[in-house]
Amino acid sequence: MALLVLVAALAAACSDAVRPTPATSGPALAEQLIAGPLADQAGLGRLSPTCPDPGPLAVGTTFTCTATHAAQPGDPALQVHVAVKPDGHLALTTLNLITPAALPAYRTDAAAQVSRTVGADVAADAVDCGTAAVVVADDNVLLCKVTMGPGKVYDLRLTITDVNGRRFTAEVANPPRA
Repeated sequence: MALLVLVAALAAACSDAVRPTPATSGPALAEQLIAGPLADQAGLGRLSPTCPDPGPLAVGTTFTCTATHAAQPGDPALQVHVAVKPDGHLALTTLNLITPAALPAYRTDAAAQVSRTVGADVAADAVDCGTAAVVVADDNVLLCKVTMGPGKVYDLRLTITDVNGRRFTAEVANPPRA
């Protein structure tokens, strides 16, 4: 859900000033947008993007850029889908980013799934997935923890099937870690 806000904010930032021109190719412009507005909104710090050259740009042209970040050295690269819209602007959509604004919804949904699995109420605040932006790795797993009962902390594995749609399956490790 937060990723859609991120995309909407980027689309709003795309004015005539960010339309590709002969002096600014689509990939170069996408790299500027990723290093500028997207980096500001993603919560990952400085982004270093690389975009392939898709050839001549036309409406409907798409390509995927990657961006390394300084938030967690060694983390996977951010993936950004770029599409040329009918008005000539570029639309950017992150493919593997969970923003800090989206994490509370992940916690709430994870708590509901865990509650159904264990047959007991688990509050959203019992689930901890951190507070910083997360770039999801190729394994599509977000590692969290859930506290159930006094002092019983379990590893919680969220296997994500759709980052933007906030779809995942939750799996609680047994036995507890503490």
